[in-house]
Amino acid sequence: MILAALLVALVGRLARNFIGRKTIELIDLFMLQVPLINKIYGAIKQVNEAFTSTNKSSFKQVVLVQFPRAGHYSVGFITSEQHDEIQARLNEKLVGVFVPTTPNPTSGFIILIPEKDVLKLEMSVADGIKFIMSLGSIAPEYSPRADLLLTKSAAMPTPQSAV
Repeated sequence: MILAALLVALVGRLARNFIGRKTIELIDLFMLQVPLINKIYGAIKQVNEAFTSTNKSSFKQVVLVQFPRAGHYSVGFITSEQHDEIQARLNEKLVGVFVPTTPNPTSGFIILIPEKDVLKLEMSVADGIKFIMSLGSIAPEYSPRADLLLTKSAAMPTPQSAV
């Protein structure tokens, strides 16, 4: 345990300078070349980049949607809000929501759902991921803001149709 902590601290220290960053990049390339390890390492790297990225393709917000059918709720992540062709054909604003499967958030469902049927949550994306990966056993702390206290009837939009 102590050795692992020291190794993590050493890698973190090295990553702060140019030579350390280049060394980590070389190790990264090496790991992606080793058979079997490259599959596991590559998947973990992709998940980490998707969840920690600050670019436009990362998860924007944690939401609650009625999925897989009305009356059943799933935690998801808004991934996009611009679907020009679909919105033009349906005359309705839709948002892209990724509903991951538990406990492996690399697979799941991408659903396009009317914006009015999405309940945006205050929890952070990191807390949403922890919630999903822990099978719902690690729920983030919640203290409602005074300006967002909702009545029970306004808490979740009623769907126009079941998903």
